[in-house]
Amino acid sequence: MAAPVIVHTKDQFGNSLKKGGAHLAASLSKNDQQLSLPVEVIDNSDGTYALNYVPQLAGDYTLQVLLDHHPIKDMPLHIKVSPGAPSLLNFEWDGLQTDGNGNKVLVAGVQDEFTITAKDVFGNPLTTGGLDVKGTLKGRTNVPVMAVDNGDGTYSVSYRPTVVGDYELSVKVGGQPVGGVKKHPIPLLVIPGDVNGANSIADGDGLDEARIGKHNHFTVQTRDDFDNNITAGGANVGGQLVHESGDVVPLVVEDNDDGTYTCTYPDIQKAGEYKLTPIVEGQPILDAPFSLMVTAGETNTDNTTLTFPEQNVAGLPGIQISLFDDFGNLQKRRKDKVKAHLLPLTVLEVKARDNGDGTYVVDYPADVRGDVDVKIKVNGKYVPRGEFTAEVEDNPVPEETKQAVAELLPSTGSLFNMLLRDVTPEDREAILAELNRIANGKRLPPVEQQVKPAKEPSLPPKMIKPKREVRKGQMNPIKARAEMEEQSNETRKEEPFEELKPKPVKSHGGISIMSGFGAQVAELQKNKMGSRSAQQRGETTEQEGKGQEIEELKHEPAPQKSSVRSPAMGFGNIDMSKIALKKTKDN
Repeated sequence: MAAPVIVHTKDQFGNSLKKGGAHLAASLSKNDQQLSLPVEVIDNSDGTYALNYVPQLAGDYTLQVLLDHHPIKDMPLHIKVSPGAPSLLNFEWDGLQTDGNGNKVLVAGVQDEFTITAKDVFGNPLTTGGLDVKGTLKGRTNVPVMAVDNGDGTYSVSYRPTVVGDYELSVKVGGQPVGGVKKHPIPLLVIPGDVNGANSIADGDGLDEARIGKHNHFTVQTRDDFDNNITAGGANVGGQLVHESGDVVPLVVEDNDDGTYTCTYPDIQKAGEYKLTPIVEGQPILDAPFSLMVTAGETNTDNTTLTFPEQNVAGLPGIQISLFDDFGNLQKRRKDKVKAHLLPLTVLEVKARDNGDGTYVVDYPADVRGDVDVKIKVNGKYVPRGEFTAEVEDNPVPEETKQAVAELLPSTGSLFNMLLRDVTPEDREAILAELNRIANGKRLPPVEQQVKPAKEPSLPPKMIKPKREVRKGQMNPIKARAEMEEQSNETRKEEPFEELKPKPVKSHGGISIMSGFGAQVAELQKNKMGSRSAQQRGETTEQEGKGQEIEELKHEPAPQKSSVRSPAMGFGNIDMSKIALKKTKDN
């Protein structure tokens, strides 16, 4: 900038001269440098002279003025040159380290600080403060930037990002961007810090549940102090599983070289609950230990075990089947198909009842008695040691049940109790409960019949029951029914009856008091035995592996009388289809 100096010429007596023409020369030199600046001398023609010079460097200077080669009064003159006005393009950034492209890289959580020095157009640092300096750091999050005025022309700027990602750093004075760098705003990349095991996480199905023999795995993601995902490998990752019994199984870890680690536990052989603890850099990861439930592997039928009851009783639970995997773990997945093939006269397939704990129970059908050949099949395959013969005993109707039926059905109680032998105890209770509900505490009345004029019916010949030996402990339910029908036919033959026409009566809920109870009971029994062939109902049957022939049981079917029975029968008729029986377990 121009810094004029006015020189007034005077005579020897101190009188100011009024005209120019004096031989005046001037020079300006910087004290700390061997630098001399030219000084322009302008003659104003009135005895005064203007000295003009433009210093570019702030500092201390010496001005020398000569008149006729002699220094004038008060020379040399010491001059101090101050910095000029701030020039934003010339501001200096001290401590801001960028790469060759002007980008800055910073580790998450590390505070970065640098200094901005204000300068004038010639690059002279300002020596006083007072400028309005502000900074911003924008990216995945907006990070506060602190700018402190040091009062000496410098300003301290600091910031501390904790989230990785790309950012832009900007510093402005009075709303105008500060120069002095290659790029503005300055690109800034925040990268993860060191691995922090306590902040690392894990994810995958292998954390919660697993199955022996399968590829059970999960992934560990390493993180830094601020939960930023580490993107490089090399961390120390391990861990273990501890079974509820105390057994320890180590983790097998694979470094994926991207900050993640795949963890497996192929050596696990025992089912049950485990505590799973992945370890990163000596610390359990976040939320560890995890509760892991390990289930049994694939069912191995060769490891199947059978438990037999003290007595095999018709209609009650029988053999218990326990399933295991290759390592002897009880199979609890409830997806296996367990069946029993029973051979009393023909093959019966009974689906085993799942107890939900790896065991299954075969319930003997209520109408099966005697020696029964049993074969156990699991998932379509017969199990070793699963073939045996069971002696199934009769499950007699309890006396209190018989008594209750006799009180409700005084004329047909004995026959009804015979039929109850071939149903399960649960079904007996259901039938008795229904009878009680319908009767409402009263006896069910017998059928009231009107007798037509006597007419001698043609009676069927008496069925001759062949003699046969019945093995001890064996009772054929079909034979029992045949004997029942024989007794009924004998009664009809000995006591002639007239063709009867049922008299309409009032219905009692699920039981209709009408003629034909015997036929309906027989129909119920026929439905229960629907799976039995005609051969089972009396024709010759040869038992496999027994070598023993059963004598042929021949009889002629009783004539159908449209649900009509002799007055001698004397029992109320029951519509059994309206009694809800429990579904049998052998279908």
